[in-house]
Amino acid sequence: MAVYIPSNDYIETSGFGPFLKRTVRAQLNADGKIYLIGIRQDVPSTAFMDQPEGYPILPNMNK
Repeated sequence: MAVYIPSNDYIETSGFGPFLKRTVRAQLNADGKIYLIGIRQDVPSTAFMDQPEGYPILPNMNK
């Protein structure tokens, strides 16, 4: 399953060139939902930024 991250609001970037590191910030909640966390938000979070289309990601409970 491909996941689309629409904005750099949720991606921390450090380094440069071959040492570039991009980290997507997300939080897995007890109910199984995955929320994106803004780069300026503290974790764990209980109040989330407006989530992009397709988020939060929901678990497939049919398996």
